[in-house]
Amino acid sequence: MLRFLAARRWLLAAMATFALVALLGGALAFAALFAHASTKQTLASTLYGASTSQTQTAVNAAQWPQQKTDWCGVATVAAVAQFVGKTVTQQNVADYLNSSAGVSEWGTPSFVGYGPDVKADIARDFGTDPRSIAAGLANATQVNYHQLVDLLNASNATAHLAADLVRAQQPISVIVDHGAHSVLVSGVYATADPVANPGSITAVVVWDPGVGVPNAGIQPTQMAVVPIATWLGNSLYWGESYQPNYFGPYAADPDPAVGPYTNDPSHNKFTHLWIGHYVYLRPDATTDPSAGVNVDWPFNQDGALIEGFDGSIPTGYTGPTFSLLNKLTLSDESTEAPALWTEAAGALQPPAKGSFAPVSVLSWVGTDGQHHLNVNYSNDGMTYSSQTKVILGETSITRPAVTVIRSSNNLNIVAIAWVGTDQAHSLNVLYDVYHQQFSTSLKLTLHETSPYAPALTTYNGQIWLAWAGTDANHSMNMESLGPEGMTPGKKTTLWSYPTHAAPVIFGDTVDNVVLATWQNGSTRQLMLAQSADEGTTWNVQPPSPQTSGVTPDVMVINATGVTQRIPPYYWSWIATDGIDSINIMQGTSLTAWAKPFILTDTSPFEPVIGYVGQTNRILLAWTGTDPQHHMNIATVPE
Repeated sequence: MLRFLAARRWLLAAMATFALVALLGGALAFAALFAHASTKQTLASTLYGASTSQTQTAVNAAQWPQQKTDWCGVATVAAVAQFVGKTVTQQNVADYLNSSAGVSEWGTPSFVGYGPDVKADIARDFGTDPRSIAAGLANATQVNYHQLVDLLNASNATAHLAADLVRAQQPISVIVDHGAHSVLVSGVYATADPVANPGSITAVVVWDPGVGVPNAGIQPTQMAVVPIATWLGNSLYWGESYQPNYFGPYAADPDPAVGPYTNDPSHNKFTHLWIGHYVYLRPDATTDPSAGVNVDWPFNQDGALIEGFDGSIPTGYTGPTFSLLNKLTLSDESTEAPALWTEAAGALQPPAKGSFAPVSVLSWVGTDGQHHLNVNYSNDGMTYSSQTKVILGETSITRPAVTVIRSSNNLNIVAIAWVGTDQAHSLNVLYDVYHQQFSTSLKLTLHETSPYAPALTTYNGQIWLAWAGTDANHSMNMESLGPEGMTPGKKTTLWSYPTHAAPVIFGDTVDNVVLATWQNGSTRQLMLAQSADEGTTWNVQPPSPQTSGVTPDVMVINATGVTQRIPPYYWSWIATDGIDSINIMQGTSLTAWAKPFILTDTSPFEPVIGYVGQTNRILLAWTGTDPQHHMNIATVPE
């Protein structure tokens, strides 16, 4: 990474002249733009961040420009060190990055094509990768640095960069030019406080170590006041995210090739640490969760440690985490759809690390001969360990239902319900699967029976059960079961709305109602009803024009502090399109639904949807159409 364009142009000789002319033409245009913008921004805005004169002194002391074609990252490290009062040269930085002390805890990738360039890299990079720059900065300044990987967009990353500039009052090394170059950003111009009002930023102060090195720089002058529209819109800056930048058959700016962030196309083909994101190297505040963490580990824009693709985190770390996996195929198989509970259901608070307080729970029927019930949980929504999986002695003819309820002594208790394999197909409930409250689980077998899977939810401190009856219409029934699911209460039957599949219920604390959704047995349309009196009476909405081959799922984001860009209401179902497409529909209210979007994945069974408040992620789980019917879990596009 980090300015390999010169080498690429030398190899692509047929394009060299054209590239140089284009670069010079662009430089002339930029020179006029920056000269005008610099004066305009200084007059109209206030500079926030590091001192321009001190940055110039540091850049001079670091003997800019970069002293080798691929030393742009090295040059930024030396300049930052000089700024904070350390006498460090570019050669000092390069020597450390090529020493055993600079090597990651995961080692150095084997060389291929042209990289890794330094031993501190964890990617086969033409120059320095983000990890090696962070390591160089930490060593040169004797201050903790970490990679900040913004997963959202350039505007959001710029807002965080501005906040770090204001806090640290020193220039920051930033990766630009779609991953091909490193620059320093010393400050921003803004018409108001850029931390409180990022929209007030008018320009970014950029220092380019490549100016003066043939084909290495991205701007005409060493220091340029870059208008915010140029910074966000031009691919030389953050108009384009970090990219692999192919150099023949090789990616010159690739993702890691060693360690837990190594991309595994056979399992995590959509997952990238740097590619598709915006990256800079931030000095840690002493109060940051990252402050005591090894420099190898990256953090996202919200200060959460980015977990390895295997779910790994540093030993002893207790701060917030984030999983980059947006689709995971589990090794577990099922004969039916899985059941999914997430923390949106019941509005539980985010869990404390190291305690039993899951943010999501999966339950399913195994593919063994007896079809035993399985349960597993996750503390991030995407990581399910074999060590937390429980295979119960109970068996079922169809998928189970799962919920979590907060007990009177403030424990999170997992409960499941299922249709038994006894001759009558009785309904069963098991409370405290993981024995958090009792030494053994509590089991209730009801006199009710059903040919389809039941549904569970929690609402007003009680567990509620719903099921399709054995009458001719398979009418939906609902019953309260008390705080531990062991005390059957009042049963309500929706006689007028037949279903040919299992219903789903959901405790909606946003609207203070219980929701029910099902597939109309006659028209296959999606049905939705709400009850404000715990199931005694129901307000049934007009049928949706959408049709489903199986039971739909419904979910409301009950958790507090949800970002406003995420709608609170969700429906998921399998379309009647002949290929079993998975559909999702979002709503701003129970009557205002957006146009559905269709996933490329398909399933023969109902998909289930949830929400993880820790990371503001919508989750979807389903059983695949592969011959083994592996289960999948993914984050949903917003």
